[in-house]
Amino acid sequence: MLTIETAAANDAALALPQAIATGLNEIVFPIGCSLVVYIALQVSRHMKYVAADAK
Repeated sequence: MLTIETAAANDAALALPQAIATGLNEIVFPIGCSLVVYIALQVSRHMKYVAADAK
């Protein structure tokens, strides 16, 4: 939300589509990143079990 705060500090209004896109980007991007990290951790955890069974 830094973009919105910067615009407010400079007395510049964001257009509604730009404000919506910025808000969605600030919410969806961190969720997507954490989902990728979570899936990678789960896959690596299961790969340890698969590798242990193969020995």
